[in-house]
Amino acid sequence: MPQHRTIGNNTVFLRVCPDLQERMLAPVIRARLPCHLTRMSSLTAPVARQALSYLARPRRTSWLRRALPAMVLLVLLHLAVNIGQSWHDFRALNEQTARRLDTLASTLALHIEDHARVVDLTTVAVGDAIETSTLDNRKLAQLASLDKEILGAVSIAVIDPAGRLLAASDPVIERHAPNLLASQRSMNVESPPYAQPVHYDSRWGLLFVRDHRSEAGTFKGRIAVIVPIDQWLTEDVDFPPGSVALLRSPDETLIARYPSIPGAKPGSRYHIENLKAKGPTPSTSYVVSPLDGDLRLVTSRSVAIGPAGKSLTLDLGYSVEAYRLPWVHSVYLNLAGMATMIALLVGGIVLLRRENRLREQVETWAGFVSTVIGNIPTPIALVDRGTGRITLASETLKDIFGMRATVGAPFANLFADPEDWNDTGVRVSNEPVVMRTRAGIVHMVVQCSDLPDDAGEVEQKGLMLVTLIDVSQQCEQIRQLRTEAEFDALTKLPNRRHFDRASERAVARAQLCQSPLAVLAMDLDHFKEVNDTRGHAAGDRVLELVSERFNAALREQDLPARMGGEEFAALLQGALPERARAIAERVRLAVATPITLDDGHVIHVTASIGVAMYQQGESDLSGAKARADAALYRAKRSGRNRVETECEVAVQDARCGECRT
Repeated sequence: MPQHRTIGNNTVFLRVCPDLQERMLAPVIRARLPCHLTRMSSLTAPVARQALSYLARPRRTSWLRRALPAMVLLVLLHLAVNIGQSWHDFRALNEQTARRLDTLASTLALHIEDHARVVDLTTVAVGDAIETSTLDNRKLAQLASLDKEILGAVSIAVIDPAGRLLAASDPVIERHAPNLLASQRSMNVESPPYAQPVHYDSRWGLLFVRDHRSEAGTFKGRIAVIVPIDQWLTEDVDFPPGSVALLRSPDETLIARYPSIPGAKPGSRYHIENLKAKGPTPSTSYVVSPLDGDLRLVTSRSVAIGPAGKSLTLDLGYSVEAYRLPWVHSVYLNLAGMATMIALLVGGIVLLRRENRLREQVETWAGFVSTVIGNIPTPIALVDRGTGRITLASETLKDIFGMRATVGAPFANLFADPEDWNDTGVRVSNEPVVMRTRAGIVHMVVQCSDLPDDAGEVEQKGLMLVTLIDVSQQCEQIRQLRTEAEFDALTKLPNRRHFDRASERAVARAQLCQSPLAVLAMDLDHFKEVNDTRGHAAGDRVLELVSERFNAALREQDLPARMGGEEFAALLQGALPERARAIAERVRLAVATPITLDDGHVIHVTASIGVAMYQQGESDLSGAKARADAALYRAKRSGRNRVETECEVAVQDARCGECRT
């Protein structure tokens, strides 16, 4: 496999992602680095000598020192209880609110479906009037009056096959019905009715349209029913404070919003699927509204309405700030109590430090010497900065590195690349480096602290305390995170994010070297039928096999990617138009080879492919991608299972233009 398709080593990746490194490695460093080692620079050499005699004499502790552990334990217990209780209350509040939200959403969905059934019954009654030749304005007005209690101020109109108005329930719809139904003349909608937002007479309504046919199938008229949108969501529904309800059509068109705001007009497009974050229950999610910026807990329901298979989407949300406000107040009270406890603890620590300042310094050095002699788990060493050689090493360090960590050996020999020690020794860094241990290569963070001399000053060529922390596991986790972020889990191909980044580098390389660059866009033909007939498991297996063939058909320097669903793309670096088309044909033939599933079924899958060239002077690859997509669509329209290039698309478009001329 070419290098650009593989993931680089951990060291390279950590330098690319410093924020992720800081978040994952800093807690490990703090947890594994003994606290007394971080205070070494404040101690003097005479204090270290006093520490040796301190170890030989009995220790005496004050009553405050005896009471301090109990105080710390009580404070920590208090903090743990308060934090645990707050977290439990937080989760319980979210789950309880989510259940209330689900209940109200289900109720509101049934409420809307009941209204839709009333509209359906009304259209049936109008159809009966057409059949019995009793249709007139008065008849429609009577039907609208019957629906008023449930649907509000309903308007009904009927036009004949020629587009002329036959009857209307009121003068308003009599004026607007021809214009409203003009765009519906190509529709052939069967019962139940189909709903869409319309604007008429300075207000918004929900338009239901139904064609009435005789028993012989003859089209006899079109029935239109308009229901006021403001009553569609709010009638007989008690919304809690901070609630928002949205009703959207299958094409993401906003039908109604409660409460209404100037930025959310019916008929506009409103996308929230990409804004959702996981909620407290499987049916809920958190969404930051693009209209007002509020964070809400949202659940969605599919509302069956209109023709078979048609439905509307109901989104119901609670304001997170509103329903969490009581919990926030309780947290503030808990924080005040915890702050008081911490203040008392800090006061005791300050008193203890003032009483035993010198003793603490001696104990710190004594603890250091005792820990080193007692073989602490953390590998440490004293290194002469001038010579770079080890002057004192812990047993743990010797166990890990063997003879290379003995006294007098160069500390740089512990690194896989000795130059890493030169970089680490002159600057403070939490960046892992590769080190050679007896067990093999590991990643470690090297912490260096200069030790002062007798006068308390740090020399440029004095002793340096070096602490090593093994972070190999965290580096592996970071590598896995990068893999999941930039590679498709199913096909193991680079995803859209990786493809976009690689596109920037490919364009820069093409501009610098004046080399050709082609974009290949591929879409599987009729792939939905595989999922529908064989199931999604079979569809996933087909995608895996197609990805393998797609990857194998490309050259070493080409980059394949799965853009989403059954859409694929590739960067063909250094490929001229003829070569790019030949590669595309090779891919098409590889994909078209029949696929035998594990259960023995054979599936025939074909692909439509579009190819476009990057044009020198373009700042990025967006133009080439658009041209490749246009060529792909041309291949789809030309019968599928074929390759189209941007040149062929341009020629065919020109011919079509001449024909039209």
